Amino acid sequence: MEAGLGGRWDATNAKAHEVALLTNVGTDHQDWLGPTRAHIAAEKAAALRGREAIVGEWDPSLAEVIRTHADPQTRISQASQWVTVEPLPTAEASLFPTVRAHAFGEEWQLQLPLAGRFQVHNYRLALAGLGALDQLQLVPRPSRDALIAGTLATRWPGRLEEIRWQGRRFLLDGAHNLEAMTALTQTLAAAGLAGKLDLVFSCLSDKPLAAMAELLRPLVGEVQVTPLPSPRARDLEELARAFPGCRVAASVAEALEAAAPHRLTLVTGSLRLVGEALSFLRGQA
Repeated sequence: MEAGLGGRWDATNAKAHEVALLTNVGTDHQDWLGPTRAHIAAEKAAALRGREAIVGEWDPSLAEVIRTHADPQTRISQASQWVTVEPLPTAEASLFPTVRAHAFGEEWQLQLPLAGRFQVHNYRLALAGLGALDQLQLVPRPSRDALIAGTLATRWPGRLEEIRWQGRRFLLDGAHNLEAMTALTQTLAAAGLAGKLDLVFSCLSDKPLAAMAELLRPLVGEVQVTPLPSPRARDLEELARAFPGCRVAASVAEALEAAAPHRLTLVTGSLRLVGEALSFLRGQA
């Protein structure tokens, strides 16, 4: 089960669990979780209960906060203490990282089916969580073939997902905070896509619009901003000011229909935006 907001007060925290996983500590939902990463780490750590808690991206500056607010009976470890997952160089720039993994006494190499360099960290944490379940004898130890098959079958809609529609190509990603947008733009730049993208963008009113726009502008050509069907949607005039010279679309559907057929169009800034885009593109397919 995935916690929705923070951890301490999220409904999922009411359920007993044996293993808890913490990917990282960002700066989203500061109005609710607190103004600093230390405040947010305390809220997230309050959900670290059970017998094992594993942290994916370990930040030494937050270690004491996490240990203080986690259940004192829970053993806290880092994903790298359980498994080894190393990114491998590829001959060509690719959105899909190739990794070598060592876990459960097995070693294998494959290209991850999920795009983005950050998926290497996610894969390491997922394998570590499986390792904890195996050690606690809560699941049978997986075979090498099962590990490879399970990895290759993984899908994550709306995360660097490419969709073709009426001669157009769209790349949809739900990045909606500064950490996610940083990871997205770094991945796109590393894949050689800088300057080869157009953009459809929108975000909610509590998101760091200026900082996200600053990351995106050097990578994209034509930009469209669009309203979202949400009371929390960012004002269109604010969106337009963040992207000087952009086109203002009346709806998500209009923006998608106006996308240039010969360009790859990135759709990002909000999970709500990506959801609207997916509904439209799949409904029109």
